[in-house]
Amino acid sequence: MASVKSLSVIKKKLKNILKKRVFYDIPFSELTSYRVGGSVAVVMYPRSCDELSRSMPMLRDSGIPRIVIGNGTNILASDDGYKGVVICLKKMSSITHSNTIIECEAGLDLDELIVYSIRHNLAGLQHLSGIPGTVGGALWMNAGAYESEISDTLVGIELMDYAGRVIYMPKKSIDFSYRKTTNIMNKIIIKAWFKLIPARKSDLMRTRKKIIGLRHKNQPWRAFSAGSVFQRPKGTYASLLIERAGLKGYRIGGAEVSRKHAGFIINTGTATSRDIRALIKYVQNEIYRNYKVKLKLEQVLID
Repeated sequence: MASVKSLSVIKKKLKNILKKRVFYDIPFSELTSYRVGGSVAVVMYPRSCDELSRSMPMLRDSGIPRIVIGNGTNILASDDGYKGVVICLKKMSSITHSNTIIECEAGLDLDELIVYSIRHNLAGLQHLSGIPGTVGGALWMNAGAYESEISDTLVGIELMDYAGRVIYMPKKSIDFSYRKTTNIMNKIIIKAWFKLIPARKSDLMRTRKKIIGLRHKNQPWRAFSAGSVFQRPKGTYASLLIERAGLKGYRIGGAEVSRKHAGFIINTGTATSRDIRALIKYVQNEIYRNYKVKLKLEQVLID
C-alpha cells in the first residue's frame, strides 16, 4: 500500500507535468462500464508520448501501484478502491493513414478506428464493429468477433516501459493467443499500425450495420456490463453452458446473469463489485458441478 507521503509527492510531480489532467479520489465506478468500484487515489490523463515518458520513471521509483486503462470496458474494480495511480490513455487518440497503413494511438476508441478505416475504403477491421474499448485494450486482450481478431491486420506496436523508453515490436515478435497477449505484460501499448486492403465503402458499411444489428439483438447493449465474462471453453461456449444450467436471470444483490445473453453479467443499477464477483464465482461453481468445465475469466479484476 502506498504511503500518504509518497502519494502526496507523486501528486505534485504529476501536476507539474500534466497540469489539470491529474485527479484525486475519483470513484472507479466513473471509469468503468460496470459502474462499480471504490475510490482511486490518483487518475492521470497523459495526452502525448512525451508526457507519459516523463511520468513513468517517477511512478516506477516511487513503488506506488499503477495500472493502465482505456475505456474501462473489460475491468471489474474492487469496492475497496485503488490506493495507487490509474493511467488513463483516452486522450492519446490520434489517427492517420498512408495508402493502406493506418497508424493510431492506443487511447483511440476501437470503433472510431473502424469507422475511420471504412471512411477511407479500407477493409480488415469491419467485423470488430461495436466492440467497446480502446485500440490498446483490444490489442492487450487480442479482441475478436465473428472469426476475426484485431491481431489479424496488425503490422506492429509501439510500447513504453516503466523507465519511459519506447520500443517497437513487429507483429511476429508478439505472442498473441485467444484473448490475451503474453509477452508485453510489463509495458504500455502506446501506438499501433494496421495494414488493410482497399474495398468498396458500401460493402464495408453493409457488413458493419449487420454486425452492430446482431450485437443489439443478442447482447444487453444498454446495460452496465463489461462484455463477455468468461473465455470460450474448448469445444463449446460459456453462454451455452450457463443457459443450459438455468442461470439466465440469476441474481446476487444487484448483479444479474443477463436474460438476453447468458455470457454477460449486468449491474442492474445497485450492484457492488462484491455482488458481481460473488455471481461470477457462483456461475463458475455451478458450471463445474454440472459439466466439469472450468470457466476462465475474460475480464480483469482490479484489487
